[in-house]
Amino acid sequence: MRRIMLSSWRNLLHAKVLHLAKYPHLLPADCFLWDLWLALNGGSFSEFQYDVKVGEGTDPGEGFTDNIRYDAIRLSQRRIDAVGYQAKAITLFEITTNAGLTALGQCLAYPKLFRDTYSPDRQVMMHLVTYQFQSDIERVFIEHGIGYTIIERPQAAPLSEVKP
Repeated sequence: MRRIMLSSWRNLLHAKVLHLAKYPHLLPADCFLWDLWLALNGGSFSEFQYDVKVGEGTDPGEGFTDNIRYDAIRLSQRRIDAVGYQAKAITLFEITTNAGLTALGQCLAYPKLFRDTYSPDRQVMMHLVTYQFQSDIERVFIEHGIGYTIIERPQAAPLSEVKP
């Protein structure tokens, strides 16, 4: 549970620490938020993977060819925004500018689905990166012991294309 004030975030941009990279399936506003978090914390991880598929997906049935069934299953699997690797732990990241019940559900389900899908050899933790929580949600994260970082939204941050 951390709050980060970024009064000098422009210095990070000028130092080219923030590169505003694109990450699979993240909205531009979420990419900006993630770049801010990475600039401050990314060095703690040896590697990141993005758009990590977990869960079983949905098989449309035997009435379809094998390649269509395979594609349907892959496309319907859940996707974790980012997975960070450290020597003794794996951290799953949900990245959203405005955390609500959807983010909470993902943060509760993803660790179980990740363990079931990949059988990792290390502890699996969940972490949310956001600018803000919708009302009444932060206390639920605290009660469930889900880690999170709230980053102060820079004035120049892009707005999310999806309205809360």
